[in-house]
Amino acid sequence: MYERSRSQSKWIEELVYKKEAVARVQQNALLSLEYYQQINNLANASTIVKVQAQLRSLRLLLDFDGWLLIQSQTSQRFTNTKININQQIQLLIDSIMKDSSSFDKLPINQSVHAKLNFSDSLNKTYNKSLQPVAIQYAESALQTAQSINNQLLQSFCWGMLGELKPDKSEPYFRQALEFAQSIQAWDIAYQWQQQLGDLYREQGKYKPASKMYQAAIDNLMQVRTNLLTSNPDTQFFFYEKVEPVYRNYLKLLLANPSTNIRKVIQLHEEFKITELENYLQCGKLNLISLNQIQDLDIKPTIIHVIDLSDSIEVISQSPNQPLHHHSIDPQLIKEHINNLVNVLQDKNLVYTSENVILAHSQALYRLIIAPIKYLPASGMLVFTLDASFQSLPMGLLHDGKNYLIERYGITGTLGSRVQPPKILPPKELRAFIAGLSKVSPSFYAPNAPKGLKALPGVEVEIANVKKEIPS
Repeated sequence: MYERSRSQSKWIEELVYKKEAVARVQQNALLSLEYYQQINNLANASTIVKVQAQLRSLRLLLDFDGWLLIQSQTSQRFTNTKININQQIQLLIDSIMKDSSSFDKLPINQSVHAKLNFSDSLNKTYNKSLQPVAIQYAESALQTAQSINNQLLQSFCWGMLGELKPDKSEPYFRQALEFAQSIQAWDIAYQWQQQLGDLYREQGKYKPASKMYQAAIDNLMQVRTNLLTSNPDTQFFFYEKVEPVYRNYLKLLLANPSTNIRKVIQLHEEFKITELENYLQCGKLNLISLNQIQDLDIKPTIIHVIDLSDSIEVISQSPNQPLHHHSIDPQLIKEHINNLVNVLQDKNLVYTSENVILAHSQALYRLIIAPIKYLPASGMLVFTLDASFQSLPMGLLHDGKNYLIERYGITGTLGSRVQPPKILPPKELRAFIAGLSKVSPSFYAPNAPKGLKALPGVEVEIANVKKEIPS
């Protein structure tokens, strides 16, 4: 419950729902911790169950503590909760270490996993004096895995040691990858390939980093169906495990001045399509590029807005023009997005001065659209937006004279790939047509803006639509 609500809170950008989501995360965290405590207090619970409950409770506490740290940067109401959680973390670590012999009472495979789990948790604490203890548990787990010659467990152990010993991480991750590949455990191999990719990226080694990220993505594509069907919280799994591989690869590509921007577009579109397939759980989508659509009246300009946390990347593809790319400092743009969305969602929007909207929509236009060199004067704009921009109505961006919607047709898609369009013959079109042409009782509802009038032109609109659709 906690993991699902925490993951969902990341996707929600609308400020109204963000507050509800934050409250739900805290509620589910505290409820889950209460459940674990109840299990631990059971007199007849087995050692296996109690150890698992303690280890999972510790992981939850550490994750919740990290979440609270982020929330406390914008609100003081989480301060007391964070202090309490910190105290619980230390008490639980002391309790587990005091009864560390319980690890050896578990079945051998579970014992290895339990030691690695605890080692990983110790590594996530702020107390760096626990680092040597974490290494001891990981090395003990490795010795056990080697004693039974279990290659999968050895892969996990070497990978954990790579995370614990950053100065020696490369040979450890390579050893972990070698064991995973030896048994064709591609669902494990991609993790070590990503770790190596991150390591090489930090070291400025472009080619080996690119090779590792591409291999990780290839392996993910190979096992994605099995991973998603075996994991009930597929969206949580996707955003926690799969998305970082794509994001870090995109960061690598864009950090190289000589990179092929078309490769960046291809990778971003691949990520967005994979994201949608995962969300719909629909298997592979049959998509075609926009330029494959016959008799398209207007060749669109495609604008990709990619959020990489430490930078916002804008890439545009205009018909018969070179690609354009520019970067934006997130600190310059995020406040305008939040303020504009907040204004537009406010129940008192009807009383808001247009100048308030223009202040933000013009600032966003200057940052996102104005630098694009090859923007046509009119036509169709197709936006591919990351989640942090999807609440923003792009048609409201203002160039100082007009809103974008006044000059262009505006739409959003997964980039230059769409579902093949199917044109229905007029005789197959059927429609129920209705419109509100008079003042209705809802105009007098307590939360309705004052002074509403009947919407003009409704009857004419309906008559015109009716002419086009015979049935």
